[in-house]
Amino acid sequence: MIHAALTSLCLVALLLATAISAHAQAVDDPAKNAIDESIRRQEMTLRVREKVAAAQAAQKRNEITEAVKKYEEAWLLIEKIGPAGVEPEQKLVSAGLILTHLQLADQAMRRTEYGEAANHIARVVKVDPRNADGLAMKLTNDRLRLESAGQRPTDEMIALIPGVIADRLKTGEYVQNGKFLLEMGRL
Repeated sequence: MIHAALTSLCLVALLLATAISAHAQAVDDPAKNAIDESIRRQEMTLRVREKVAAAQAAQKRNEITEAVKKYEEAWLLIEKIGPAGVEPEQKLVSAGLILTHLQLADQAMRRTEYGEAANHIARVVKVDPRNADGLAMKLTNDRLRLESAGQRPTDEMIALIPGVIADRLKTGEYVQNGKFLLEMGRL
């Protein structure tokens, strides 16, 4: 924790110094631009490492959804950096994304939420199109989805559940407000 805070503090100081020197020099210098780009990549690489550490910690606490979120944030940073220079981090993030999305897909399949499982599996296949576990899980999910067709509501209907619950709560409030006003003698 102290290491992360110290690293962040150093990065802020480095970026502040870079910003001040950039503001002081209005000349567009290619060497300076290359240095700035190198510093930016190093800063983003450190942020990737912090995200990976946070994701791994969340995995150990069995907070898979939080781990996926951190891995996705790290993946976005890696895409901004580019493939050169962050191969070890990219492998870690890729492996973490695949593992956590497969776990979430498995949990969704157990809850018979095959649409959600399909979304997680699609992310796995996008990260690694040849992932054997992802492809096998996709086949299983598709088979289970077909077997349950006609026996469960569609994904579109399931997506309406939050609105139906909100409407039910609102209706209950209206009924209670009406009872209260009736008891108070206000019609």
